[in-house]
Amino acid sequence: MNIILKTENLSKRYGAIQALDGLSLTIPRGSVYGILGPNGSGKTTALGIILGAIRANSGSWSWFGEEPGPKHLRNVGSLLEKPNFLPYLSGERNLKIVADIRGAGYETIEPAMIKTGIYDRRMSNFQTYSLGMKQRLGLAAALLGDPEVLVLDEPTNGLDPQGIFDVRQLIMDEARSGRTVILASHILDEVEKVCTHVAVLSKGKLLAQGTTSELLKSADVIEIAAENTEILHAVLEKIIQVRKITRNGNVLELSVDPSTPMELITGPVTRAGLSPTHLVRRATKLESRFLDLIKGDN
Repeated sequence: MNIILKTENLSKRYGAIQALDGLSLTIPRGSVYGILGPNGSGKTTALGIILGAIRANSGSWSWFGEEPGPKHLRNVGSLLEKPNFLPYLSGERNLKIVADIRGAGYETIEPAMIKTGIYDRRMSNFQTYSLGMKQRLGLAAALLGDPEVLVLDEPTNGLDPQGIFDVRQLIMDEARSGRTVILASHILDEVEKVCTHVAVLSKGKLLAQGTTSELLKSADVIEIAAENTEILHAVLEKIIQVRKITRNGNVLELSVDPSTPMELITGPVTRAGLSPTHLVRRATKLESRFLDLIKGDN
């Protein structure tokens, strides 16, 4: 089975608020799948449903090609929202309790704490941990029992730059080992750097999903300028490969398909007697793509 998780038309309403509205996702085995959206977009609600913590109003989902059940969740390690542990117990003792609940062996505790950088504080009480350390302990709990899938909700929350880098490396290492990672985040840079696939949510709705490269390469931007901007604009708007023209001072920004050769743009310009004074081509960043999607949903 190449599909780890599939959701079909998941919906959840809290009173007048539609937290999820017909969410359908297909998450392939071995992927790092990013669920990207601003706060309040439905990311945590979606994760809560697939983990059995929240009841959906409608829709269905499956784990490993089967109806979800306790046996499937034993193969899924999760960090959902803020980690909650017993404050008066040590980090190690808290993980033993989690291991007991999940039926995981104690032998997986030490490797999990080492991986997440919390091993040196294993005997300290949870209440003495900083926010970042609590987040690391939550990640260690998710790794107990060597699960096939990790479900992480804002895993870098509260971490300093070094901690963010360490978690990013951890996610990539786990993916290289064959583990599937489902990651919810509102941080564009985090998703762009570690995820193989992305789904963009806004106001509970799925706006787009696909491989990260597909979403990044949905359009290129060509910046072009010439002495006569008005004539340049008139020439460019007749080129069918140009999807959109945006003016930024005396520079025109063209949205084109990534496969569009530069000659299709520069040829008509030079034939019109214009000589470009500025010419730059760049791929669309996820940030631009994300903002365009969100803007279109408003």
